[in-house]
Amino acid sequence: MRRFLSCLLILSLAFIFIGCTKKPAAVVNGAEISNSALQWALNQRISEHEASGAVVSDRTLRNLVLDQMVSDKLLYLGAQEKNITVDDEAVKAEVSRIMERMGKNKFENSLSKAHLKIEDFTQLVRERLVVDKFAQSLVSEDDIKEDAVKDYYKTSPTPFLVPETVNVRFIQTPTKERAEAIVKELKEGKNFDKVADSLQNETGITVSSYSWAQPSYFSAGIADALKSIKVGSYDGPVKSGSGFFIFRVKERQHERAKTFDEAKDEIKKLLLDQRRQAVVAHWVEERRKKADIVINE
Repeated sequence: MRRFLSCLLILSLAFIFIGCTKKPAAVVNGAEISNSALQWALNQRISEHEASGAVVSDRTLRNLVLDQMVSDKLLYLGAQEKNITVDDEAVKAEVSRIMERMGKNKFENSLSKAHLKIEDFTQLVRERLVVDKFAQSLVSEDDIKEDAVKDYYKTSPTPFLVPETVNVRFIQTPTKERAEAIVKELKEGKNFDKVADSLQNETGITVSSYSWAQPSYFSAGIADALKSIKVGSYDGPVKSGSGFFIFRVKERQHERAKTFDEAKDEIKKLLLDQRRQAVVAHWVEERRKKADIVINE
């Protein structure tokens, strides 16, 4: 009898434990937010904070992430009311993009760490795309009038800029010694382009054609050199990554303010994003007042 009671007690405790572990992180109007989904989102936010050096307590961060997930769930339910959907191919493409951005191993490890199945992650992505589509439907592009765009262009304290660009050609070598040998030829008076052309078929050396690019696209060492180099001159070798670079700037276009026609699409998108954020925030605030939201600690 004692053994039977002990077994019964163990079974009872097991059922209680299982029931507790199965509790979702939150329930929003009957729709669950799983602990695995919360953990995955929380892990991503923690990584972002670590990368930026920000320090936030675990509890505060968890509450912030869960609060955003509650808002997103409300938006998703609102989108369902409007029969807003996204096709499977769009979802598949977005999952692939996330995996590529993170790297396959890191992506799979992140799911494993959060105990999140790929099919559940795919559903999270689907919901995110549906929410984005719903947010877009709340404010159309036609709601942003050209007069508002013009006013913003005229009154913006920060001008909209066309960044500096250079028309540059690169010679990349695998070793510093080979790069220095090429620079020696250039210092002896040889023409940069003729030297570059002669190296086109040399194993291990990569030679580009001239192309326009912003200095900021490159590593810090190359970017600094491109900003200071005189037009018609060359510089190098500069180490970047696993190679050594020698480069010549043929032309330069200095930073300048954009004309209205150049800036109007950028401004319209900015105003559209601001309007949508405000409308979405108001929509969520109103829905929260009537929603049945259960948060499980």
